[in-house]
Amino acid sequence: MSKNRSQRALGNIKQRKNFARIPTVIGIPNLIEIQKKSFEYFLQWDVAPHERKLRGLEDVFSDIFPVSDLNINARIEYVGFEVGIWECGCGEFKELGGPGIFCDTCEQEVVYKERHKFSECRQKSLTYSDPIKIMVRLVLFDREAMDINARVLKNLLGRTIIEEVKKPGTAKNLISAKTEITEDIIAILEREKVPQITINTVREVKEQKIFLGEMPVMGPTGTFMINGVERVIVSQMHRSPGAFFSHDKGKSHVSGKILYAARIIPDRGSWIDFEFDIKDILYVKIDRRRKLPATILLQAFGMDVKTILETYYSIEKIS
Repeated sequence: MSKNRSQRALGNIKQRKNFARIPTVIGIPNLIEIQKKSFEYFLQWDVAPHERKLRGLEDVFSDIFPVSDLNINARIEYVGFEVGIWECGCGEFKELGGPGIFCDTCEQEVVYKERHKFSECRQKSLTYSDPIKIMVRLVLFDREAMDINARVLKNLLGRTIIEEVKKPGTAKNLISAKTEITEDIIAILEREKVPQITINTVREVKEQKIFLGEMPVMGPTGTFMINGVERVIVSQMHRSPGAFFSHDKGKSHVSGKILYAARIIPDRGSWIDFEFDIKDILYVKIDRRRKLPATILLQAFGMDVKTILETYYSIEKIS
């Protein structure tokens, strides 16, 4: 958030006077700096929509889009997002608003319009929030059968092959359907001398700003005002993703046998725990729930009993 926006939300502040006789050696640290910088990093409020870096909310939307149907007849692409209400001389700004953006019609700089102040939300039991909107681009495609030659191949990069391509003279599948054309695919088409392929061509493009919902905005003191009540975000430790190995130091069983265990923590998703019992049988737990034999997990991955035995055991044939 910008400094001016924080001052508007906080209102007029009286200057604090210090009557202490002992001089201040070290100033009071900014204890809410981490929360405020984290929210600014997430939102990128002071950056124009077309200049935002791939981080925070921008990274979330870029990770979800583009979205296309199974037959690749249409695709929704992400353009940018907007937080708050932005107005110009024409009224509400139709494009993505942000700092340093000018309206093409009235040639005025768009300004942020605040609906309620932070103190007003406390008095009226309101939520200090801003609407969040995204600009999306709808691309409609048509199917087109195109003859392959040296001039056409240069313009195929980035297109999608709709129907599978057969190897010339045979019924063998050369390139599967719904494959994006890359430099490697172009090299295959040149090497195999494919006469014709079916690709997608752009028929129509539309852009529209979509309202997603209301998002609570952090106030100048690092808090959120939810229904007139100030709430804060409490930071907590997070386990780093990776594989971790451990053992019980022989304390789990009366015999003193060391039982080994392993834990896989992904960046997203469920945790997987592997552990041995006293009979050296390997078990697995998913999200610390029911204990299952590890072979069931391998079978869920598509391995049959024969493949499991051949992978983990040396097999000797006795004639």
